[in-house]
Amino acid sequence: MQKIKSYAPVIIPTLNRYVHFKRCLESLENCTGAEFTDVYVGLDYPPSEKYVEGWTLIDDYLAEKEKNNKFNKLIVFRRDHNCGVGKEGSNGRLLLTEIQSLLYDRYIFSEDDNEFSPNFLEYMNKALEKYKEIPHVIKISAYTPTIFGQLTDKTTFFGIDTPAYGLGSWFKKEKEIKIIDYVEIEKELKSSLKAMWHLFWCYPALIYMAVHMVKSKKNYGDIRYSMHNFLYGTFTLQPTQSLVRNWGADGSGLHSGVVKGLDKEIIQTDCHFNLYEIPYEYPEQLLKRLRYRNMPSNVFKYSVYWLYKFLYVVWFYFSK
Repeated sequence: MQKIKSYAPVIIPTLNRYVHFKRCLESLENCTGAEFTDVYVGLDYPPSEKYVEGWTLIDDYLAEKEKNNKFNKLIVFRRDHNCGVGKEGSNGRLLLTEIQSLLYDRYIFSEDDNEFSPNFLEYMNKALEKYKEIPHVIKISAYTPTIFGQLTDKTTFFGIDTPAYGLGSWFKKEKEIKIIDYVEIEKELKSSLKAMWHLFWCYPALIYMAVHMVKSKKNYGDIRYSMHNFLYGTFTLQPTQSLVRNWGADGSGLHSGVVKGLDKEIIQTDCHFNLYEIPYEYPEQLLKRLRYRNMPSNVFKYSVYWLYKFLYVVWFYFSK
């Protein structure tokens, strides 16, 4: 079994989703290696009265957990004003700046609506150590959609997608990622029609999401990293079976909306995780299944949805 030399800190921004956050923190607390892990929680300030009740429950809960928990350290940053989400100076970005100032070279990021397998921390820390000097491995993700199940007989594979449901990273490598915002994505999309047609043919859902990101002028890390993987031949490591279940697709999140079934996905129950050597390539079956990612299984609906995405992308190219 591989030894873990260094445990990455876990950062969790939260605001008012008490039930989600409690489930998340306690599943993390039950992970193998929790006693060696520093956890940093950013509790944002409520922007309006409707957030106060949930925020108060989390604040009270954290006050107790700070006194008695299974982590190496549990540190809470309580914001004195609302910092928001997904922008410069947001709660999550402040957390990143705060832990980087403490001289960590890596970290694990989680939103507050994840539930983790007992071997989540072991997987993350082994992978973050194993691939820290491999430049073309840019992220470690703990989530794998069921459509990509049984791609390989190994415990992990290299993917294009970079799901944000528990994401490990290195500060040094983040400086080398070329796709930094929606402006860069727009440049890439319009620099080569041939490359973008290839992307649409291979993975229609990704280019649709990338175009939508540009049109809405938003910055979504999972789309940026996935586009970087596709365009520059880099990789995100993923487990063959997911180590995290997401409970946020219930309408309570800011961006996810309602997606049925995510909270029922099967995740691993093992306490330990072994990494094996795998080739630096995308599995053949992965590339075949990408065409059907986020697409209807019905042939007619698939065709209609594919045409809609195609026209949306074409409209993007011919609009100002």
